Amino acid sequence: MSLNIDYHQILALTRYALLSEWRQASTRVTRGRRKSRRGWAYGTIALYLFVGLFLIRLFSSIYSGESFIAAASLIILYEALVTASNIFLSFGAGFLSPDEARTIAPMPVSSETFFFSRLAVLVIYTMIITLTLTLAPFIALFFVLDAGLVTSLLFLLACILSSITSAMAVVVLYGLLQSRLSQSALAKAIGYVQFFGSFFVAFSFVILPRLEAHLDLERLTISALPWLAYLPSYWFGSLAGLASGSANPILAVAALALLVVLAVACYVLLAKHYQAHAAELAIAQPRLAGKKPSNTRDSRVFQLYIRFARSHEARAVFMLLRAQFRYDMKFRMAMLASLPVTVLYLIVALLQGGIHDPFAGDIRSIAGTQFLYIFALIMPLVLMQSVSQSENYKAAWIFFAAPVDRAKLLLAVRNALLVSMVLPYMALLAVTFSFFMPAGHAVLHVLVLSAIAGLIFQTYLMFSAKMPFAQPRQQGRTSVATFFAIAFFGLVPLALLLAEMYFGYRMPGMFWPSFALILTLSALMEQTVRFRIRKKLDREEFEG
Repeated sequence: MSLNIDYHQILALTRYALLSEWRQASTRVTRGRRKSRRGWAYGTIALYLFVGLFLIRLFSSIYSGESFIAAASLIILYEALVTASNIFLSFGAGFLSPDEARTIAPMPVSSETFFFSRLAVLVIYTMIITLTLTLAPFIALFFVLDAGLVTSLLFLLACILSSITSAMAVVVLYGLLQSRLSQSALAKAIGYVQFFGSFFVAFSFVILPRLEAHLDLERLTISALPWLAYLPSYWFGSLAGLASGSANPILAVAALALLVVLAVACYVLLAKHYQAHAAELAIAQPRLAGKKPSNTRDSRVFQLYIRFARSHEARAVFMLLRAQFRYDMKFRMAMLASLPVTVLYLIVALLQGGIHDPFAGDIRSIAGTQFLYIFALIMPLVLMQSVSQSENYKAAWIFFAAPVDRAKLLLAVRNALLVSMVLPYMALLAVTFSFFMPAGHAVLHVLVLSAIAGLIFQTYLMFSAKMPFAQPRQQGRTSVATFFAIAFFGLVPLALLLAEMYFGYRMPGMFWPSFALILTLSALMEQTVRFRIRKKLDREEFEG
């Protein structure tokens, strides 16, 4: 089988792809100022390194025998799943690259050359993820547990190869779906996989520390559990344990064979017609975006909002948000992300002792629900951040060219989000809390959460006002970074909530005055917010 590839072109295309991604994530120029974006990339790497510290605990003092293989297999399985989720999230439309296909189409680049260049980018990206996750366990094995250089290197090699195998499996899955589904069905399938995969990554950081405490690695052996021999992660764990003498070499060979089989399958499914598939996807994207759904009836919420909207900007914004929600899968998933995130933090609260009545319990008893409260408080900010970004951000020129009041436009976005997303979310939260406390206490508690969230939302708009859909979507900001960002930036609203719980909830005569104080502060900020937004947006220029 002859390969129609040019190695110099592969090197050039790979280098171009890596540099362009880094530059896009690094800086952008705004009115002569260079704004750095590398901090988020560095932060994500630092978070992966931090997560690797938790993986060390799986080894404890075990560095030989079948227990070592079991511990290595668990780490390998986790890293493979994280890699697969990140590949779906970061590569957007799967393995294809429509934007690059448009650029390369008129050039003398064969489809196989283009395929191998994308494959090289995928492998490099996978290795970066794996190395950051595995660095801490590798150092612990070699320097702390004295496992030996060979065992430590084999463990590192097994982790890298298993993650590459996981990435190849994602590409094979995409190739199979691409050959059997229409572009619209494929886009929806990829969107749902991205949606749920991102929350698996975040959820794993909650479950992993608790799962490790209940594992008995001495019992996770092939002799006790023969079905382990059918798990690919155990095959790569056997590769890591070859130096210990207790691993089955056949399983290690099976791991390498699986990688080769998936690599060949990638080539067979995509290489020959890779450019054609990418070009079809590039053509299909605008066609899919313009496709109207069969059900075009306006909802009652939409009709009521349009009827009572006081300005043309408010009506236009609500129609725009509705259209984006209908036609843009990624925007729809970003808007709906609040529900599974809430479920995630609800599970965290239940694992840490359950949800307690804040009016009756000790203030320390609600510590387990802090993540749930934090997300409820900053959820409007998360929605506003999603509205400010779009893959079609260049179309936002209309906001800068149209004779509209930009401040009214942005405030209309705020009001539309409050009516269509925040209020229903808070109502659902009140129903959820009513299962753990009296219904009256649940409603009052959610009213306080809503008031503090509104106050934080006003503060955010005062200092970080952005035109809607005018910023490019940041692919590198994974759910891992978002998970920890919520925990960090939610400390201020959580402190306000705890102060209200301490002074307002525990004193019967202080609840309504303190609640009214929060509402008054938010109302008094309105004029300042309008002034700041108008001043900032009038100086903002279109960057597309």
